Amino acid sequence: MTPAAVLAASSKSFALAARLLPRREREAVAAMYAWCRRADDAVDLDPDGDGAVTVAFVIAPPLASFTL
Repeated sequence: MTPAAVLAASSKSFALAARLLPRREREAVAAMYAWCRRADDAVDLDPDGDGAVTVAFVIAPPLASFTL
């Protein structure tokens, strides 16, 4: 799922507000929102609560391709 799709599917008011931004900033905001959404979901779903799954699932893959 693209960052823009995550933003559109997960947030009504934030997605609407992001549409007021210029395209480049909107894309960066969508990427950051998608990362935060993924982090929140990973923490909520971490079965052991020890953070190991969270770090592996959230931090490594998105940051490898994150650019502004």
